[in-house]
Amino acid sequence: MKEKYTTVKAVALRITELLRSQDITQYELAKRADLPDAIISYILNERNNTCKLNIVEKIASGFGMSLSQFFDSPFFEHDKFII
Repeated sequence: MKEKYTTVKAVALRITELLRSQDITQYELAKRADLPDAIISYILNERNNTCKLNIVEKIASGFGMSLSQFFDSPFFEHDKFII
């Protein structure tokens, strides 16, 4: 059985993947995305039940990509989500 994710978990996994692949820190991402470091931390630690799209858009921009590029990941395949 495939692992199932909440949206927040999928976003956290994608951020972690991109942090590693771009070899940047959570703090550097926060600076690039013009967001408080605490927001990135809350997402990565799954402290919130939701993740607003405008925040994800800023995070994607911090990675130098569009929203569609951010969501172009196996973490967001519809059969992997908990409904």
